[in-house]
Amino acid sequence: MNNLPGIKAPRAISEKMLINARKLPPEKLGAWFEARSQELFKHLKEYKRLTFLRLYDSKSAGAYLPKQPGDFIVASPNDVFLVECKASKTHKSLVSCAASNVSKEQAAEHWMWSRSGHTGMFLFISVVTGEIEVWDGKYIGDSRRCGRRISKNSPGFITSIQADQYLSLLEALFFEALGRYGENK
Repeated sequence: MNNLPGIKAPRAISEKMLINARKLPPEKLGAWFEARSQELFKHLKEYKRLTFLRLYDSKSAGAYLPKQPGDFIVASPNDVFLVECKASKTHKSLVSCAASNVSKEQAAEHWMWSRSGHTGMFLFISVVTGEIEVWDGKYIGDSRRCGRRISKNSPGFITSIQADQYLSLLEALFFEALGRYGENK
């Protein structure tokens, strides 16, 4: 997807990066995935029509800050996205850890974001499998609000890919507006 002549894209997430990430303590794993995502967003900002804002919280800023609705706000020609990054070295899918890893406040913010006409998105990486999942924020918000378990058989599950294809996935999400994803708004 990165078909810009003469421009070298940053590596998405290699097997070596995943091996190193598995050695991180759980509290640092999320920050690792956020930093990796930010690096790819910076690349897309430089070479595509996209901008983003990193929403720092107390953990990422190292100082007291109020809770944020997500990790990033990403604006592309297609939409304005609220993006939350989640990572695990014990779970293979967000399905098995959404109740403990997605706060009610985060879920509510994503639900309200979609109610305002925009797209909320959860990006989950399992460093166990090397797979990245994309989930519709409205679906996560609805599920948390109603106490329902999330399912990969639902329209709220967008797609999953191997981590080495992460840049291509982001380009598709933000620029090609995957048909199935747009229907979830």
